[in-house]
Amino acid sequence: MAEQMKYGLVVIGGGPAGYPAAIRAAQLGVPTCLVEMDELGGTCLNRGCIPTKTIISSVRLFDKIQRAEKYGIILSDKPLLEFSEVMRRKAEVVSKLREGVRALLKANGVSYIKGKGEIVSPGRVLVGRDEILADNIIIASGSRPKCIKGMEPDGRFILSSDEALDISELPKSVMILGGGVLGCEFGYIFSAAGAKVYIVEVMSRLLPTEDEELSRIIHRSFKRRGVEVITCTSVLDIKEDGDHLLVRLSDDRFIEVERIISAVGREPLLDGLGATKLGLQLEKGGIVTDEKMATNIHGVYAAGDVTGKYMLAHVAMEEGMVAAENIAGIQRKMDYLSIPRPIFTDPELVGVGMTKEEIVRSGIDYKEGRFFLASSAKALCNGETEGVVIVYGDAACGRILGASLAGEGVVELASEIALAIKCGLTLKDVSELIHPHPSLSEAVKEASASALGFSVHKAKR
Repeated sequence: MAEQMKYGLVVIGGGPAGYPAAIRAAQLGVPTCLVEMDELGGTCLNRGCIPTKTIISSVRLFDKIQRAEKYGIILSDKPLLEFSEVMRRKAEVVSKLREGVRALLKANGVSYIKGKGEIVSPGRVLVGRDEILADNIIIASGSRPKCIKGMEPDGRFILSSDEALDISELPKSVMILGGGVLGCEFGYIFSAAGAKVYIVEVMSRLLPTEDEELSRIIHRSFKRRGVEVITCTSVLDIKEDGDHLLVRLSDDRFIEVERIISAVGREPLLDGLGATKLGLQLEKGGIVTDEKMATNIHGVYAAGDVTGKYMLAHVAMEEGMVAAENIAGIQRKMDYLSIPRPIFTDPELVGVGMTKEEIVRSGIDYKEGRFFLASSAKALCNGETEGVVIVYGDAACGRILGASLAGEGVVELASEIALAIKCGLTLKDVSELIHPHPSLSEAVKEASASALGFSVHKAKR
Protein backbone atom coordinates (compact mmCIF):
# COMPACT_ATOMS: atom_id res chain seq x y z
CA MET A 1 0.00 0.00 0.00
CA ALA A 2 1.33 3.44 -0.96
CA GLU A 3 2.44 5.66 1.88
CA GLN A 4 2.58 9.46 2.13
CA MET A 5 5.23 11.19 4.26
CA LYS A 6 5.96 14.84 5.08
CA TYR A 7 9.37 16.43 5.73
CA GLY A 8 10.95 19.85 5.77
CA LEU A 9 13.62 18.59 3.35
CA VAL A 10 14.10 15.67 1.00
CA VAL A 11 17.62 15.04 -0.29
CA ILE A 12 17.88 12.92 -3.42
CA GLY A 13 21.27 11.22 -3.41
CA GLY A 14 23.43 9.95 -0.55
CA GLY A 15 26.87 10.86 -1.87
CA PRO A 16 29.33 13.54 -0.70
CA ALA A 17 26.84 16.35 -1.47
CA GLY A 18 23.71 14.58 -0.23
CA TYR A 19 24.54 13.00 3.10
CA PRO A 20 26.35 16.07 4.59
CA ALA A 21 23.41 18.22 3.43
CA ALA A 22 20.93 15.90 5.15
CA ILE A 23 22.96 15.76 8.36
CA ARG A 24 23.51 19.53 8.49
CA ALA A 25 19.83 20.27 7.87
CA ALA A 26 18.81 17.85 10.62
CA GLN A 27 21.34 19.45 13.00
CA LEU A 28 19.64 22.78 12.30
CA GLY A 29 16.22 21.40 13.19
CA VAL A 30 14.85 20.64 9.72
CA PRO A 31 12.99 17.27 9.55
CA THR A 32 14.98 15.54 6.82
CA CYS A 33 14.70 12.46 4.63
CA LEU A 34 17.47 11.14 2.40
CA VAL A 35 16.65 9.01 -0.66
CA GLU A 36 19.40 6.93 -2.29
CA MET A 37 18.89 4.32 -5.00
CA ASP A 38 22.38 2.79 -4.76
CA GLU A 39 24.91 2.56 -1.92
CA LEU A 40 25.36 5.34 0.63
CA GLY A 41 28.45 7.42 0.00
CA GLY A 42 27.93 7.89 -3.72
CA THR A 43 30.66 7.74 -6.36
CA CYS A 44 33.37 9.09 -4.06
CA LEU A 45 33.07 6.44 -1.39
CA ASN A 46 32.10 3.46 -3.56
CA ARG A 47 33.67 4.00 -6.99
CA GLY A 48 35.92 7.05 -6.77
CA CYS A 49 38.06 8.89 -4.24
CA ILE A 50 38.11 6.30 -1.46
CA PRO A 51 38.71 3.14 -3.52
CA THR A 52 41.41 4.79 -5.65
CA LYS A 53 43.23 6.26 -2.66
CA THR A 54 43.09 2.95 -0.80
CA ILE A 55 44.59 1.17 -3.80
CA ILE A 56 47.15 3.96 -4.21
CA SER A 57 48.25 3.59 -0.57
CA SER A 58 48.96 -0.10 -1.25
CA VAL A 59 50.87 0.38 -4.50
CA ARG A 60 52.78 3.35 -3.02
CA LEU A 61 53.94 1.20 -0.11
CA PHE A 62 54.90 -1.56 -2.55
CA ASP A 63 56.80 1.05 -4.57
CA LYS A 64 58.66 2.22 -1.48
CA ILE A 65 59.48 -1.28 -0.25
CA GLN A 66 61.26 -1.92 -3.53
CA ARG A 67 63.53 1.01 -2.65
CA ALA A 68 64.07 -0.17 0.92
CA GLU A 69 67.85 -0.34 0.60
CA LYS A 70 67.87 3.43 0.17
CA TYR A 71 66.64 3.62 3.80
CA GLY A 72 69.12 1.06 5.11
CA ILE A 73 66.68 -1.85 5.05
CA ILE A 74 67.80 -5.09 3.42
CA LEU A 75 65.05 -7.49 2.34
CA SER A 76 65.77 -11.22 2.25
CA ASP A 77 63.14 -11.84 -0.44
CA LYS A 78 61.77 -9.86 -3.36
CA PRO A 79 58.46 -8.21 -2.36
CA LEU A 80 55.35 -9.33 -4.23
CA LEU A 81 52.11 -7.45 -4.75
CA GLU A 82 49.01 -9.63 -4.58
CA PHE A 83 46.51 -7.53 -6.53
CA SER A 84 43.47 -9.49 -5.36
CA GLU A 85 44.43 -8.75 -1.73
CA VAL A 86 44.84 -5.07 -2.57
CA MET A 87 41.30 -5.07 -3.94
CA ARG A 88 40.00 -7.00 -0.91
CA ARG A 89 41.47 -4.36 1.39
CA LYS A 90 39.86 -1.66 -0.76
CA ALA A 91 36.47 -3.33 -0.34
CA GLU A 92 36.91 -3.50 3.45
CA VAL A 93 37.71 0.22 3.69
CA VAL A 94 34.74 1.14 1.51
CA SER A 95 32.38 -1.06 3.55
CA LYS A 96 33.56 0.41 6.85
CA LEU A 97 33.10 4.00 5.67
CA ARG A 98 29.73 3.21 4.13
CA GLU A 99 28.48 1.87 7.46
CA GLY A 100 29.91 5.01 9.05
CA VAL A 101 27.68 7.17 6.83
CA ARG A 102 24.64 5.08 7.76
CA ALA A 103 25.48 5.50 11.46
CA LEU A 104 25.90 9.27 11.09
CA LEU A 105 22.50 9.61 9.42
CA LYS A 106 20.85 7.63 12.20
CA ALA A 107 22.67 9.53 14.97
CA ASN A 108 21.47 12.84 13.52
CA GLY A 109 17.86 11.74 13.10
CA VAL A 110 17.84 11.64 9.29
CA SER A 111 15.28 9.27 7.77
CA TYR A 112 16.82 7.06 5.08
CA ILE A 113 14.87 5.49 2.23
CA LYS A 114 16.52 3.22 -0.33
CA GLY A 115 14.97 3.80 -3.74
CA LYS A 116 14.89 6.05 -6.77
CA GLY A 117 13.49 9.51 -6.13
CA GLU A 118 11.52 11.31 -8.85
CA ILE A 119 10.38 14.90 -8.48
CA VAL A 120 6.85 15.06 -9.88
CA SER A 121 6.32 18.69 -8.90
CA PRO A 122 7.90 21.23 -6.51
CA GLY A 123 7.50 19.76 -3.02
CA ARG A 124 6.51 16.26 -4.23
CA VAL A 125 8.84 13.29 -4.61
CA LEU A 126 7.87 9.76 -5.56
CA VAL A 127 9.93 6.78 -4.39
CA GLY A 128 8.33 3.76 -6.01
CA ARG A 129 4.65 4.01 -5.04
CA ASP A 130 5.34 6.11 -1.94
CA GLU A 131 4.93 9.89 -1.98
CA ILE A 132 7.02 12.32 0.04
CA LEU A 133 5.84 15.88 0.55
CA ALA A 134 8.62 18.35 1.34
CA ASP A 135 9.00 22.08 1.83
CA ASN A 136 12.39 21.88 0.12
CA ILE A 137 14.30 19.45 -2.11
CA ILE A 138 18.04 19.11 -2.66
CA ILE A 139 19.07 17.24 -5.81
CA ALA A 140 22.41 15.55 -5.19
CA SER A 141 22.20 12.68 -7.66
CA GLY A 142 25.86 12.83 -8.65
CA SER A 143 27.45 11.85 -11.94
CA ARG A 144 28.41 8.92 -14.15
CA PRO A 145 31.48 8.19 -16.28
CA LYS A 146 31.58 9.79 -19.71
CA CYS A 147 32.36 7.53 -22.63
CA ILE A 148 33.66 8.01 -26.16
CA LYS A 149 31.16 7.15 -28.89
CA GLY A 150 32.03 3.79 -30.41
CA MET A 151 34.26 2.90 -27.46
CA GLU A 152 31.62 2.33 -24.82
CA PRO A 153 32.68 0.17 -21.85
CA ASP A 154 31.68 -3.48 -22.17
CA GLY A 155 32.73 -4.52 -18.64
CA ARG A 156 35.20 -7.04 -20.11
CA PHE A 157 37.87 -5.49 -22.32
CA ILE A 158 36.89 -1.81 -22.17
CA LEU A 159 36.26 -0.63 -18.62
CA SER A 160 34.76 2.58 -17.27
CA SER A 161 36.58 4.34 -14.46
CA ASP A 162 33.99 2.80 -12.11
CA GLU A 163 34.51 -0.74 -13.43
CA ALA A 164 38.30 -0.47 -13.30
CA LEU A 165 38.09 -0.37 -9.51
CA ASP A 166 36.45 -3.79 -9.34
CA ILE A 167 38.92 -5.93 -11.28
CA SER A 168 40.54 -8.64 -9.17
CA GLU A 169 43.41 -9.60 -11.46
CA LEU A 170 46.14 -7.22 -12.63
CA PRO A 171 46.27 -7.03 -16.44
CA LYS A 172 49.72 -7.18 -18.04
CA SER A 173 49.01 -4.15 -20.21
CA VAL A 174 46.53 -1.27 -19.97
CA MET A 175 45.67 1.65 -22.23
CA ILE A 176 44.09 4.61 -20.45
CA LEU A 177 41.97 6.98 -22.51
CA GLY A 178 42.35 10.45 -21.04
CA GLY A 179 45.26 12.18 -19.34
CA GLY A 180 43.34 14.19 -16.78
CA VAL A 181 43.16 13.51 -13.04
CA LEU A 182 41.45 10.12 -13.44
CA GLY A 183 43.82 9.01 -16.19
CA CYS A 184 46.94 10.02 -14.29
CA GLU A 185 45.82 8.31 -11.08
CA PHE A 186 44.98 5.10 -12.93
CA GLY A 187 48.29 5.39 -14.78
CA TYR A 188 50.12 5.49 -11.47
CA ILE A 189 48.10 2.63 -9.93
CA PHE A 190 48.64 0.16 -12.76
CA SER A 191 52.25 1.08 -13.53
CA ALA A 192 53.27 0.90 -9.85
CA ALA A 193 51.52 -2.48 -9.59
CA GLY A 194 53.59 -3.78 -12.51
CA ALA A 195 51.48 -3.40 -15.66
CA LYS A 196 52.66 -1.84 -18.92
CA VAL A 197 50.68 1.37 -19.24
CA TYR A 198 49.84 3.65 -22.18
CA ILE A 199 48.05 6.97 -21.60
CA VAL A 200 46.39 8.52 -24.66
CA GLU A 201 45.41 12.20 -24.42
CA VAL A 202 43.94 14.32 -27.24
CA MET A 203 45.35 17.55 -25.78
CA SER A 204 49.00 18.57 -26.01
CA ARG A 205 49.81 17.65 -22.39
CA LEU A 206 48.66 15.71 -19.35
CA LEU A 207 46.48 17.58 -16.82
CA PRO A 208 45.60 20.31 -19.34
CA THR A 209 43.61 22.34 -16.78
CA GLU A 210 46.51 22.61 -14.31
CA ASP A 211 49.79 24.55 -14.50
CA GLU A 212 52.19 23.33 -17.16
CA GLU A 213 54.80 22.78 -14.45
CA LEU A 214 52.68 20.03 -12.88
CA SER A 215 52.14 18.46 -16.31
CA ARG A 216 55.89 18.33 -16.92
CA ILE A 217 56.58 16.82 -13.50
CA ILE A 218 54.08 13.97 -13.86
CA HIS A 219 55.15 13.36 -17.48
CA ARG A 220 58.78 12.93 -16.34
CA SER A 221 57.69 10.62 -13.53
CA PHE A 222 55.68 8.44 -15.90
CA LYS A 223 58.58 8.29 -18.34
CA ARG A 224 60.86 6.95 -15.57
CA ARG A 225 58.26 4.31 -14.77
CA GLY A 226 58.07 3.15 -18.36
CA VAL A 227 54.59 4.59 -18.92
CA GLU A 228 54.15 5.66 -22.53
CA VAL A 229 52.36 9.01 -22.66
CA ILE A 230 50.85 9.71 -26.10
CA THR A 231 49.54 13.26 -26.49
CA CYS A 232 47.80 15.08 -29.37
CA THR A 233 46.41 11.68 -30.33
CA SER A 234 43.05 9.91 -30.33
CA VAL A 235 41.89 6.31 -30.71
CA LEU A 236 40.44 5.56 -34.14
CA ASP A 237 39.55 1.91 -33.82
CA ILE A 238 39.55 -1.00 -31.35
CA LYS A 239 39.42 -4.65 -32.41
CA GLU A 240 39.35 -7.79 -30.30
CA ASP A 241 42.22 -10.17 -30.98
CA GLY A 242 41.72 -13.24 -28.82
CA ASP A 243 42.30 -12.16 -25.22
CA HIS A 244 43.81 -8.84 -26.30
CA LEU A 245 42.69 -5.64 -27.98
CA LEU A 246 44.36 -4.12 -31.03
CA VAL A 247 44.11 -0.33 -30.85
CA ARG A 248 44.65 1.93 -33.86
CA LEU A 249 45.70 5.48 -33.02
CA SER A 250 45.38 8.67 -35.06
CA ASP A 251 49.16 8.78 -35.49
CA ASP A 252 48.88 5.48 -37.47
CA ARG A 253 50.30 3.34 -34.68
CA PHE A 254 48.85 0.02 -33.57
CA ILE A 255 49.16 -0.99 -29.89
CA GLU A 256 48.11 -4.29 -28.36
CA VAL A 257 46.80 -4.28 -24.78
CA GLU A 258 44.79 -6.54 -22.49
CA ARG A 259 42.48 -3.83 -21.15
CA ILE A 260 41.36 -0.29 -21.93
CA ILE A 261 40.19 2.07 -19.19
CA SER A 262 38.03 4.98 -20.30
CA ALA A 263 38.95 7.91 -18.04
CA VAL A 264 37.61 10.86 -20.03
CA GLY A 265 35.73 12.47 -17.16
CA ARG A 266 32.23 12.38 -15.73
CA GLU A 267 28.85 13.93 -16.54
CA PRO A 268 25.87 14.94 -14.37
CA LEU A 269 23.35 12.15 -13.66
CA LEU A 270 19.78 13.37 -14.17
CA ASP A 271 18.06 10.24 -15.53
CA GLY A 272 14.59 9.70 -14.09
CA LEU A 273 14.68 12.72 -11.75
CA GLY A 274 12.02 14.62 -13.63
CA ALA A 275 14.32 17.59 -14.24
CA THR A 276 12.96 18.44 -17.69
CA LYS A 277 9.31 18.10 -16.66
CA LEU A 278 10.01 20.25 -13.61
CA GLY A 279 11.52 22.98 -15.80
CA LEU A 280 14.93 23.10 -14.16
CA GLN A 281 17.44 25.31 -15.95
CA LEU A 282 20.30 23.22 -17.33
CA GLU A 283 23.67 24.17 -18.76
CA LYS A 284 26.08 21.68 -20.35
CA GLY A 285 24.02 18.88 -18.85
CA GLY A 286 24.20 20.19 -15.28
CA ILE A 287 21.64 21.95 -13.08
CA VAL A 288 22.21 25.71 -12.87
CA THR A 289 22.29 27.16 -9.34
CA ASP A 290 23.02 30.49 -7.72
CA GLU A 291 25.60 31.08 -4.97
CA LYS A 292 23.17 29.69 -2.39
CA MET A 293 22.80 26.46 -4.47
CA ALA A 294 19.19 27.35 -5.29
CA THR A 295 17.82 26.46 -8.73
CA ASN A 296 15.34 28.45 -10.81
CA ILE A 297 12.49 26.51 -9.15
CA HIS A 298 11.47 27.79 -5.72
CA GLY A 299 12.27 25.32 -2.97
CA VAL A 300 14.54 23.18 -5.18
CA TYR A 301 18.32 23.19 -4.65
CA ALA A 302 21.14 21.23 -6.27
CA ALA A 303 24.62 20.33 -5.07
CA GLY A 304 27.61 18.28 -6.14
CA ASP A 305 28.45 16.71 -9.50
CA VAL A 306 24.88 17.08 -10.74
CA THR A 307 25.54 20.82 -11.16
CA GLY A 308 28.43 20.09 -13.54
CA LYS A 309 30.67 22.70 -11.90
CA TYR A 310 33.49 21.03 -10.00
CA MET A 311 33.58 17.24 -10.00
CA LEU A 312 35.29 17.13 -6.60
CA ALA A 313 33.93 15.45 -3.47
CA HIS A 314 35.13 18.17 -1.09
CA VAL A 315 33.39 20.84 -3.19
CA ALA A 316 30.22 18.70 -3.26
CA MET A 317 30.26 18.44 0.55
CA GLU A 318 30.47 22.19 0.95
CA GLU A 319 27.77 22.83 -1.67
CA GLY A 320 25.46 20.42 0.12
CA MET A 321 25.98 22.13 3.47
CA VAL A 322 25.54 25.60 1.93
CA ALA A 323 22.20 24.47 0.47
CA ALA A 324 21.12 22.97 3.81
CA GLU A 325 22.04 26.09 5.78
CA ASN A 326 20.14 28.36 3.39
CA ILE A 327 17.09 26.11 3.70
CA ALA A 328 17.39 26.40 7.49
CA GLY A 329 17.48 30.19 7.26
CA ILE A 330 21.23 30.76 7.53
CA GLN A 331 22.36 33.04 4.70
CA ARG A 332 25.46 31.54 3.15
CA LYS A 333 27.12 31.60 -0.29
CA MET A 334 29.55 29.23 -1.99
CA ASP A 335 33.12 30.44 -2.46
CA TYR A 336 35.01 28.74 -5.27
CA LEU A 337 38.17 30.89 -5.17
CA SER A 338 40.31 28.69 -2.93
CA ILE A 339 39.48 25.13 -3.99
CA PRO A 340 42.31 22.55 -3.70
CA ARG A 341 42.53 20.20 -6.72
CA PRO A 342 44.54 17.13 -5.64
CA ILE A 343 46.01 14.46 -7.93
CA PHE A 344 47.21 11.37 -6.06
CA THR A 345 50.08 10.21 -8.23
CA ASP A 346 53.79 9.85 -7.51
CA PRO A 347 54.72 12.53 -6.83
CA GLU A 348 51.46 13.91 -5.46
CA LEU A 349 50.26 17.05 -7.23
CA VAL A 350 47.82 19.75 -6.15
CA GLY A 351 46.66 23.08 -7.49
CA VAL A 352 44.97 25.64 -5.24
CA GLY A 353 43.11 28.76 -6.30
CA MET A 354 44.06 30.32 -9.63
CA THR A 355 46.48 28.65 -12.02
CA LYS A 356 49.29 30.67 -13.57
CA GLU A 357 47.47 30.63 -16.90
CA GLU A 358 44.30 32.01 -15.28
CA ILE A 359 46.28 34.78 -13.60
CA VAL A 360 47.94 35.74 -16.88
CA ARG A 361 44.60 35.71 -18.73
CA SER A 362 43.04 37.91 -16.04
CA GLY A 363 45.71 40.56 -16.59
CA ILE A 364 46.79 40.64 -12.93
CA ASP A 365 50.40 41.68 -12.39
CA TYR A 366 51.78 38.88 -10.22
CA LYS A 367 54.81 37.67 -8.31
CA GLU A 368 55.89 34.04 -8.34
CA GLY A 369 57.92 32.25 -5.70
CA ARG A 370 59.12 28.67 -5.75
CA PHE A 371 60.91 26.35 -3.37
CA PHE A 372 62.23 22.95 -4.45
CA LEU A 373 61.82 20.06 -2.02
CA ALA A 374 65.46 19.11 -2.65
CA SER A 375 66.21 22.00 -0.25
CA SER A 376 63.64 20.87 2.35
CA ALA A 377 65.12 19.26 5.48
CA LYS A 378 61.99 17.15 6.02
CA ALA A 379 61.93 15.94 2.40
CA LEU A 380 65.57 14.91 2.78
CA CYS A 381 64.75 13.06 6.01
CA ASN A 382 61.92 11.29 4.19
CA GLY A 383 64.14 10.43 1.24
CA GLU A 384 61.56 12.00 -1.11
CA THR A 385 63.07 15.16 -2.58
CA GLU A 386 61.33 15.33 -5.95
CA GLY A 387 58.94 18.24 -6.12
CA VAL A 388 58.36 21.96 -5.78
CA VAL A 389 56.01 24.46 -4.14
CA ILE A 390 55.07 27.43 -6.34
CA VAL A 391 53.06 30.32 -4.91
CA TYR A 392 51.52 33.19 -6.89
CA GLY A 393 50.71 36.57 -5.33
CA ASP A 394 49.31 39.89 -6.52
CA ALA A 395 52.31 42.14 -7.27
CA ALA A 396 50.47 45.25 -6.07
CA CYS A 397 49.11 44.13 -2.70
CA GLY A 398 50.80 40.75 -2.13
CA ARG A 399 47.49 38.89 -1.76
CA ILE A 400 47.97 35.17 -2.47
CA LEU A 401 46.15 34.15 -5.65
CA GLY A 402 47.03 30.48 -6.09
CA ALA A 403 49.65 27.78 -5.89
CA SER A 404 50.88 24.61 -7.58
CA LEU A 405 52.61 21.90 -5.54
CA ALA A 406 54.33 18.62 -6.35
CA GLY A 407 55.96 16.09 -4.03
CA GLU A 408 55.21 13.37 -1.52
CA GLY A 409 52.68 14.64 1.02
CA VAL A 410 51.99 18.01 -0.62
CA VAL A 411 48.22 17.48 -0.72
CA GLU A 412 48.28 18.00 3.05
CA LEU A 413 49.83 21.46 2.47
CA ALA A 414 46.98 22.64 0.26
CA SER A 415 44.67 23.63 3.12
CA GLU A 416 47.10 26.25 4.44
CA ILE A 417 47.19 27.92 1.03
CA ALA A 418 43.42 27.60 0.59
CA LEU A 419 42.90 29.30 3.95
CA ALA A 420 45.34 32.05 3.01
CA ILE A 421 43.43 32.71 -0.22
CA LYS A 422 40.03 32.61 1.51
CA CYS A 423 41.16 35.02 4.22
CA GLY A 424 42.94 37.39 1.83
CA LEU A 425 46.37 36.78 3.37
CA THR A 426 49.49 38.07 1.65
CA LEU A 427 52.85 36.59 0.72
CA LYS A 428 54.30 38.57 3.64
CA ASP A 429 51.75 37.09 6.07
CA VAL A 430 52.66 33.50 5.14
CA SER A 431 56.41 34.21 4.97
CA GLU A 432 56.29 35.52 8.56
CA LEU A 433 54.24 32.63 9.95
CA ILE A 434 56.30 30.27 12.13
CA HIS A 435 56.08 26.74 10.75
CA PRO A 436 57.20 23.59 12.60
CA HIS A 437 60.71 22.38 11.80
CA PRO A 438 61.45 20.08 10.14
CA SER A 439 58.22 19.91 8.16
CA LEU A 440 57.14 19.99 4.54
CA SER A 441 54.96 22.98 5.36
CA GLU A 442 58.12 25.09 5.61
CA ALA A 443 58.22 24.91 1.80
CA VAL A 444 55.07 27.08 1.68
CA LYS A 445 56.76 29.69 3.89
CA GLU A 446 59.94 29.55 1.80
CA ALA A 447 58.09 29.82 -1.53
CA SER A 448 56.15 32.84 -0.23
CA ALA A 449 59.39 34.46 0.94
CA SER A 450 61.00 33.64 -2.42
CA ALA A 451 58.28 35.63 -4.19
CA LEU A 452 59.33 38.59 -2.04
CA GLY A 453 63.02 37.98 -2.80
CA PHE A 454 64.35 36.78 0.57
CA SER A 455 64.03 32.99 0.93
CA VAL A 456 66.61 31.89 3.54
CA HIS A 457 66.98 28.25 2.50
CA LYS A 458 66.94 28.74 -1.26
CA ALA A 459 70.32 28.96 -2.97
CA LYS A 460 70.76 31.92 -5.32
CA ARG A 461 71.13 30.97 -8.97
